[in-house]
Amino acid sequence: MKLLQLLSLLYLTWSISVFALPQDDYPAPPAGVEWGWQAEVLFKINSAKLRTEDRPTLNQLANIMLSNPEISLLITGHADKTGNLALNQKLSHQRVNAVRSYLIKKGIASTRITMQSLGEQRPVANDACTEDRIRNRRADLAFFPTGSAPPVSRAVHADESPEPGECEEAREDARP
Repeated sequence: MKLLQLLSLLYLTWSISVFALPQDDYPAPPAGVEWGWQAEVLFKINSAKLRTEDRPTLNQLANIMLSNPEISLLITGHADKTGNLALNQKLSHQRVNAVRSYLIKKGIASTRITMQSLGEQRPVANDACTEDRIRNRRADLAFFPTGSAPPVSRAVHADESPEPGECEEAREDARP
């Protein structure tokens, strides 16, 4: 039994070193900044237009990037499942481009922006409720060191949101 435990430990140690993520090798970030996921920008259904309420977040990220040329940004676009796969892929790409264009207008060099469009592949919720679908229509934003590989897109585990029909029941139960 001890031999099996030792072999398991050796395999785990080997697999961690072999499958290291890019962000495992990042240098220390600038003071007051953390590498990794910073924010998300949400979108209306079938839209890639930036919402007014997301602009302050994007302005803040742009200001950090303008002050720190050693910071680059990964933008990962997502969609809910209300459209077909091709439409959702296209929307996630358009959403990434909307964020990218906004940041370029703020003075960020396009070479410091990496884009990734995932369509409906990585939901954060199960799409059963309007609120869940809103959360799935997003662009995630992550800082990483300029000249390094961007972080691996965060694995998202859909939360335990209600099944279809339960959203309405939960809202009715919450009423006074």
